Amino acid sequence: DKHRAIAVMATGLGKTFVAAESIHRIFKLNYNAHVLVLAHTNPLVYQLERSFWPFMDKNQTSVVWNGYESPAVSQLKKATFVFACVNTVSDYIKQTESLPDFDVIIVDECHHAGSSMYETIFQHTNAGKYGGPFLLGLTATPWRPDEVDLSSIFGETVVCIDMVQGLREGFLSNVDYRMYTDNIDWDALKNLNGQSFTPKQINRTLFIEQWDDSVVYELKNTWHEQSNPRAIVFCGTIDHANIMCTKLNALGFCKAAAIYSNSGSGYSMTQYEKNRVLTDFADGTINVVCTVDIFNEGLDVPDVNILVFQRVTHSRRIFIQQLGRGLRISENKDKVIVLDFVSDIRRFAAGLELKDGLQATSKKATRISLPSKVTFRKVTGEDPETEKFLRLWLDDISAIEDSGENASTLKFPPILPHSKI
Repeated sequence: DKHRAIAVMATGLGKTFVAAESIHRIFKLNYNAHVLVLAHTNPLVYQLERSFWPFMDKNQTSVVWNGYESPAVSQLKKATFVFACVNTVSDYIKQTESLPDFDVIIVDECHHAGSSMYETIFQHTNAGKYGGPFLLGLTATPWRPDEVDLSSIFGETVVCIDMVQGLREGFLSNVDYRMYTDNIDWDALKNLNGQSFTPKQINRTLFIEQWDDSVVYELKNTWHEQSNPRAIVFCGTIDHANIMCTKLNALGFCKAAAIYSNSGSGYSMTQYEKNRVLTDFADGTINVVCTVDIFNEGLDVPDVNILVFQRVTHSRRIFIQQLGRGLRISENKDKVIVLDFVSDIRRFAAGLELKDGLQATSKKATRISLPSKVTFRKVTGEDPETEKFLRLWLDDISAIEDSGENASTLKFPPILPHSKI
């Protein structure tokens, strides 16, 4: 398809770099090209503009168009690059039905593109079709929960490099992934032999409730393993993020701050406050952030070398995006340590799948041996017996990982390991 394309590259592989270099080469053929870059959040809009600056020459200009900045139409027409929030552009079209002509439209995190806001822009501009601007989609996670086929919007996938391939070929930081099994209630398994259950039923039966104190002390014990520790703690709720932040600061080994989007439950955090936390985290004044959703997509802090998962997410896309926050290669960063305390059977399936992918041989692999690893462990050490049991139980790992909340896909094996009963 000559008028549209999609690039699928795991978080940390530089999809924005690829897009910016591609546009740079287009300008060599058509210096007067006019480019619209779309994102679904304001922070991403600003980050994209900064990422494109090194690829622009001194005569090219850029403007931001979002909920905070509203350039005049003359500025939108004159600027070489317009970096815009999708809802701002969509609302503008609905109100005025007049949009400057663009030669290229780039959609970051394009797995969101099935929504009506994007459809409004694509129809108005004729993007991806003959006579309209070239349409380029960028994403690390092409899966959509509503099963919208992104190829129907963006056409052919021109490049696809997933996270496992990026890890195996050295394009991403080495990962030391530790899945904790301490809160599995083995006594609850005694009466479940041979029965079928949904993931929701299993999670209620199998796992003990949150264990915040153990998580905090395990992070403290891990802290010294990194020379310049920088951590993101993914929490389940705003209350949980604030509690974890307080517990971490009380121990004194780090300086933590909570950050979250505004919610309807009485919590409010201004954009200035969010920007202050993000800036302090980027420059090292704060070295731990406890978040609910801010780092799910797009925002990059390459120096992050510890991730802590406490949030139960049933979205494969969100899990991959969150893990990608620590996979960017950075100077003096040897690896990212992942502490996964999530009590969800599908997360164990995801961990097994990641481990198997890393251990698989590849003719294209550039490393002789793979330093990345996934281990199942308790706070007292590795737990290979639980891994063996989970492999026996989760026979179809990929089916379990992608299963719905109420799908009866889980069945206990008739015989449980004697060591566990």
